[in-house]
Amino acid sequence: MKYNPRQTDNSSHENNRDLKLLSKYDKLVLIVFAATLFTCVGATVFMILVFNADVVNSMMIVTGPFFILGLMWYNHEKKWDVLILIIGLSAMVYYFTHGWIAGSTLGTQYSSKGDFLLLFAIDFILVGSFGVVSVVSAVQRLVFFRIVSVIRSINLKEDMNLTEKIIAFMFNIPSDLDTRNLDMNTNLCRASIPWKEIRETTGMSLMIATFIWMYFSMSPTFSTISSFSNIPLYVFAIILYVPVIVMPWSIFYALDVRVKTRFRSFKLYDGIKGTIKRIMLPVFAALAYVLIAFRNNDPMTVLTFIGTSILMIILVTVCTSTIYYTYFENKLVDDIVPKWKTFNPAELLMTVNDKQPKEEYPGTPQRDMTNFGEFTFKE
Repeated sequence: MKYNPRQTDNSSHENNRDLKLLSKYDKLVLIVFAATLFTCVGATVFMILVFNADVVNSMMIVTGPFFILGLMWYNHEKKWDVLILIIGLSAMVYYFTHGWIAGSTLGTQYSSKGDFLLLFAIDFILVGSFGVVSVVSAVQRLVFFRIVSVIRSINLKEDMNLTEKIIAFMFNIPSDLDTRNLDMNTNLCRASIPWKEIRETTGMSLMIATFIWMYFSMSPTFSTISSFSNIPLYVFAIILYVPVIVMPWSIFYALDVRVKTRFRSFKLYDGIKGTIKRIMLPVFAALAYVLIAFRNNDPMTVLTFIGTSILMIILVTVCTSTIYYTYFENKLVDDIVPKWKTFNPAELLMTVNDKQPKEEYPGTPQRDMTNFGEFTFKE
């Protein structure tokens, strides 16, 4: 019988349709995020180039997509009463920072940059963080089965395409690993917030933040800043994007997605964490660049900046992770598990063990078979 590749491709496309996790709302989240991110970045660049706006203050515009998506989530979940309370709380903070309640003239300026930071942080924690996690959940639904589908056949061909090379690099997959026998925990049930996983996510966030520090420390604009009064806002705006980079991979850790072998299983999350650690080798160079960038500033100011950055990363990661595990993960797992049984209905390899007792005769030489291994056959 002649092999027909089109027939295989058609069956593969049908299986891919069965494995889709994106709902209409998730697709809307990704579209709105892409559109608003493009718009906000364009507006930021336009203000800097055309109106000579301050870089630090202009960077706050790039946080816009998360606030829009946060409002969308409240509307989608019909939590309008909570949203009204948040708006009321924000208005009270706004009135106090402007001194209106204290009898000041209408339209006075903010009393300090710290007041605006307080208002911004409150709105992010209560609104923007839900936008961040909405993007994370949508990305997980978009890539989960696409990634495991590629990994399952990644080492069966002599030449890999670009997508396969990227995934192999990201998950640190050895070239001699038989990845066909994928497995995961299909009985995940949370009794409480998994603080161990939040610590893992926080650690990876700090690793990613190192690259952010290295990049901006080498930026001429950043190195010429003489005043650090606005830097916390600048850092806060950038850090909001760290969970979007780190948290999508947490689903591989939660479900313990792994390649089963005769010995120790290869866990996909350990692979991507190992890749980040390998890239972290220039961390000392990054810290050196930070110190060089701030050579004209007081050392205590520099340490305060670094400490503020670390504190903000921890707060943002813990906040978004808590929201994710409380409102989003259970729904995602409930959608993945039934489709996993379609993707991987049974283990690919089975071991043939001879459990029948053999008749032994006195004086028969015994051969040591411990180093011979075992044969495995396709089911």
